[in-house]
Amino acid sequence: MITKEDALNLKYRDELHFKECRKKVGPRDGVKITNTIVRVNGKTKTWKRDLNRFEVPISHGLYDHGYIDERNAYDFHLPKDCPLLKE
Repeated sequence: MITKEDALNLKYRDELHFKECRKKVGPRDGVKITNTIVRVNGKTKTWKRDLNRFEVPISHGLYDHGYIDERNAYDFHLPKDCPLLKE
């Protein structure tokens, strides 16, 4: 989950992981890691009237753009907090 403090520390072109990261071991011990990586595409926007509100512009691929805000921040995590690193 991305917190407001994490969002304020993000810089342009930083990478984030979206939803869950999966690791699948095949029948011949081949390992396949599946994760969706998005990049920060601009500056984090904050509001003075609502201190909990923030918005981080992101991009995925060539034509897919969006925002991380306080409503969907639980879908994203930093690469250092990836659950695959704990295995």
